[in-house]
Amino acid sequence: MKVRTGFVSNSSSSSFIILGEPLDNWEKPLLPNSEILTIPDDLGGKTEFGWEVEWSSDVASKLNFVIIQALYNKDKIEEIKEILKTFLNVDEVVISLTDDFNSSNKTWGYVDHQSSVASGEGCKEIFKILIDEEEFINFIFNPESKLLMGNDNEDGFDEEVEKYKKGIKKWN
Repeated sequence: MKVRTGFVSNSSSSSFIILGEPLDNWEKPLLPNSEILTIPDDLGGKTEFGWEVEWSSDVASKLNFVIIQALYNKDKIEEIKEILKTFLNVDEVVISLTDDFNSSNKTWGYVDHQSSVASGEGCKEIFKILIDEEEFINFIFNPESKLLMGNDNEDGFDEEVEKYKKGIKKWN
């Protein structure tokens, strides 16, 4: 995944990160506990990012996607926690997501192999959004920042891409 202007396909099994224009006010989630944030337990959201054609614009799903990618890469988890602690003003962030399908005490999550950092260097560009704290916050908390998952073998994917490119896709 690369940060680019416009819309560019990266593979037959694709994920696209679309960064909205930075806002003055960010969409902070309502937290059930002001001291500890447990992800995904407190926020919910999608944890399986496969071939289905789907837009995700909610904070929880975008955050889960990035955390799962970080789990695959065995990198950036502590940085993510620190950014979230500061931005959301919580004392502790607990990650209860895992990429281990056999784990019994955590929530399993995955990103399709061709959109995952586990597939090789080509998808590691996702972590460019983590280099800059403001870009990370923009992607996670800006409602105009979206994630499109899908593949060109699935009915509807090409149509979603075309709607986005033409600007007629209404995001909810």
